[in-house]
Amino acid sequence: TCFTYCDSPRSRRRKVPVESLSAREQRMNLALAEEIVRRGWAWISATGLRGVTVMRMMVINYATRERHLRRLVADLEQLARDPALRRLPIPR
Repeated sequence: TCFTYCDSPRSRRRKVPVESLSAREQRMNLALAEEIVRRGWAWISATGLRGVTVMRMMVINYATRERHLRRLVADLEQLARDPALRRLPIPR
């Protein structure tokens, strides 16, 4: 499953065209994936989808429950508000 960080809500739609992601949003996708893995409780990755950086996760462990996914989302949302992470340089 691929998903993305968005600087601001795009709409109530669940799908965001990857081509509409800014360089900052793509950088945040990479930084968020790296930080979640660095913290050690979940593994997600950043990947390219049609030339755009997005996050990717795949549930493999049969013991994974909804609460684990909710925690991942909550942790990503908390990290996305971290001023240090938001100040990372945006590659040109």
